Amino acid sequence: MQFEELLESLKKLKEHRINTAIETNGTHVRTEELFPYVDQLIMDCKLCDPVKHQKYTGGANEEIMKNIRKAAKEHPYFHVRVPLIGGVNNATEDLEAFVRFFKEINGDNVTFEVLSYHEFGKKKWEECGWKYRMTKDAYVDQELVKQFRQMIKDAGLKYKKT
Repeated sequence: MQFEELLESLKKLKEHRINTAIETNGTHVRTEELFPYVDQLIMDCKLCDPVKHQKYTGGANEEIMKNIRKAAKEHPYFHVRVPLIGGVNNATEDLEAFVRFFKEINGDNVTFEVLSYHEFGKKKWEECGWKYRMTKDAYVDQELVKQFRQMIKDAGLKYKKT
């Protein structure tokens, strides 16, 4: 992300009263600087466990979790999404960890969503000359997706499908 250009663009859009939305993985250390200029903030939460996050994404989740906590406290319209990926974050302990974390950050301004794994990004990886490492095992049974959605709702959290 070209942060300075993004920030300047968002400021100009707000000056012209144009609604803005950002969909991010939340890794940038300056993410919170965007909050005043973004009407709808959407962040993915792939894993709560830092060891598993490092293993499967190749990066730490400390900044992501910090940005999610900060957005939950400060942003008026914050949406957290969990992309469920078979063999990565679909174990019972992962789902329970998400719900615990979501209860911790819950507020009137926060909504949650569960996404099923898809291969929409596969072509981009291939065009970049990268090996797409996900296999068919990454797909998650839709019954599990429904169960996780219900866990979120049963915890008193606001579920919103986008």
